[in-house]
Amino acid sequence: MDSTSSVAPLGGPFVDLKYRWPAKYLASWVALVAVVALAGLFQPATFSRFSVELITALAGCLAVATLGQNLVVMVGSVDLSVPALMTLAAALNVHFVGQLGAAESLVVTVLVCAAISAASGALIAFLRLNALIVTFSVNAIVASALTVWLGMQFSPTGKTAGWLRSVATGSWLSVSTVFWFAVVLAAVTAFVLSRTRGGRRVAAVGDNRAAARMLGARVGLITTAAFAVAGVFYALAGLFVAGLVDSPNPGLGSPYQLTTITVVAIAGTSFAGGGSSIGALMAAALMLQTLNQLLALQNLGAGTLNVVQGALLVAAVSLNTWAQMGRSGFRRLRTTFGSFRTPA
Repeated sequence: MDSTSSVAPLGGPFVDLKYRWPAKYLASWVALVAVVALAGLFQPATFSRFSVELITALAGCLAVATLGQNLVVMVGSVDLSVPALMTLAAALNVHFVGQLGAAESLVVTVLVCAAISAASGALIAFLRLNALIVTFSVNAIVASALTVWLGMQFSPTGKTAGWLRSVATGSWLSVSTVFWFAVVLAAVTAFVLSRTRGGRRVAAVGDNRAAARMLGARVGLITTAAFAVAGVFYALAGLFVAGLVDSPNPGLGSPYQLTTITVVAIAGTSFAGGGSSIGALMAAALMLQTLNQLLALQNLGAGTLNVVQGALLVAAVSLNTWAQMGRSGFRRLRTTFGSFRTPA
């Protein structure tokens, strides 16, 4: 008999659950329940069949893009090239689908986005360049090159492939096909990150690069691979958005720069790197799109949506930081603020 099997966990099952599902990963689920309750109370039209299909379609696109951003954050970086790579994926599909065929254009799109993202990762990992500067520059270069090459319309027809429109606009059980695809992709990602050696090393690199290197992890290669896989996710997300809008334009990916970072923050992933919860990520994406739909049905403009997303990002990062501080951190914080008080 295994010697560890007879030892009861200290503190009982509730303490064990605390470590299995940390509070920071539960925040997105609590927020999702709260938003659903508010929508049901103040705007029941949020849950009409058309609205649910729209919410889940957009949440699926956001979730797929955020899976890529989450991988980058897990290795201790942030990717600002998401908009350009998503737009590039849509443009390549629209431009080449008539020349290469559906399958070939899909492969070309995914490989090009993965290669560009991997190049960003290599610059960051091997040359130790700042991730924000590198990815922001890549975003600007790709977006500008795309405009110079194809202009404002990506093909004479400007239409996405028929199969892509069918997938993006399809549904099952009143839930968008895109969301079901995102769920499957999230499940595969969670399995790889938690059950495979290479997947576990992604979080290990983000937790402590020096320790991961001493344990034999090839930090530069893992970081570059994380960026490459993220590029694949951005490409798929861009294709799905292109299928939804039918006629993509150069601004297709713009909303996803802030929203992917917001979802990662709400899901409890530390921007310093380390582990994450894919389930919390999916809940955060669904919550954010439900909230956006609720605000849209209340006739609130895009500016209000940006303000709400910004506020959620600040709140999520603050809560994550406070959770990492723990009780001792709060004591130090109180002591610091107490020192500024003027004596009576």
